[in-house]
Amino acid sequence: MPNNKKLKIAVVSPRYGLVGGSEHFSMEITERLALNPDYSIHVFANKFKSFSDRVTFHKYPVVKFPRFFQPISTAFFIQKMISNQNFDIIHSHERVFETDIYSIHGLPHEYWIKKIRKKKWLSLFDLSTHWIEKKMVNHSRCKHLLPVSNSTKQIFSESFQLSMDNMQVVPPGIDVNKYFAYDRLQCRHEIRNQLGLKPSDIIILFVGMNFEIKGLSQLMKAISKTYQKSPNHSLKLIVVGKGNYNYYKSLASQLNIQNHIIFTGVIYEEIEKYYLASDIFSMLSEFDTFGMTVLEAMAASIPVIVSNNVGAKDIVRHGKNGFIVEAHDIDKICSYIVDLLNDNNRNELSNAAYQTALAYTWDKTTEYIRTIYETYR
Repeated sequence: MPNNKKLKIAVVSPRYGLVGGSEHFSMEITERLALNPDYSIHVFANKFKSFSDRVTFHKYPVVKFPRFFQPISTAFFIQKMISNQNFDIIHSHERVFETDIYSIHGLPHEYWIKKIRKKKWLSLFDLSTHWIEKKMVNHSRCKHLLPVSNSTKQIFSESFQLSMDNMQVVPPGIDVNKYFAYDRLQCRHEIRNQLGLKPSDIIILFVGMNFEIKGLSQLMKAISKTYQKSPNHSLKLIVVGKGNYNYYKSLASQLNIQNHIIFTGVIYEEIEKYYLASDIFSMLSEFDTFGMTVLEAMAASIPVIVSNNVGAKDIVRHGKNGFIVEAHDIDKICSYIVDLLNDNNRNELSNAAYQTALAYTWDKTTEYIRTIYETYR
């Protein structure tokens, strides 16, 4: 006979529904899964934005000082609150002591510190974070590890000597419908007029909260070189996000592109207009587990240029819907920009980028998570 038991599920998401890739991921799938009458979903968060009355929220405290105690206190309070209730499944988007399912949105903490941040030693905060992470992924209860990209999967497997049998790549989704709310031509006119740009300008869009890690320097150098090769094209760079503005404005002057770059700052509302007003998107990160902005650009029919360190390279078909390049190969980056200055080339890749985005929906991601939940009946 069918098992009609209502599953009680604990979802751990520290900043549920707030700004950030993992926050958005957990919110999108949880809100959809909460529509299923067979699930009783409880979200454990330190900060949250409530969207559905079908979700029960629990706020856990965090001891912020001393700093090294933050990850330990987080894991401790979550464990204590969850253990007091009879949950069938724990699905965590954060490092905790025990979980059945772990959606992996970041790199192993030790790898991040040593390989990406280039630090030789781990602080007490780093050591405590690494200890909790190692304890969690090696716990017998942790049966499903869900990295968002193949590169993340590979690094996690090697870092913790984990079998890939329990690891399945589950990329984020995108809601392409949110772009239909806007008229592309109107957006191009509005944003370009607002920024003092011409209708004929070719706009490269950069979106990121860490200019250094996201590869803004390499992109600026490639744009400077592109001007040397194609001086007749009017190429502009729009930088959306937060970083060391003074350093990059100085670099722009050194590269003689100060009149071709615009820093907008952080944009929280209607960023879709900036995608729709642009022609090319680039992310040349030192490392990104996925890079949601790549998928967002594709949903707006923009071809992308990404480094081979960006997890979203999984969805880029080189030369078809975008280009994949070594992060510091300025000559190659420049050559791909030059290719996309051609209207016919750019339009062909733009259409393919949009078709790719259509295959990555939040409903599809949610359905995969649902099939995992059903194995716990």
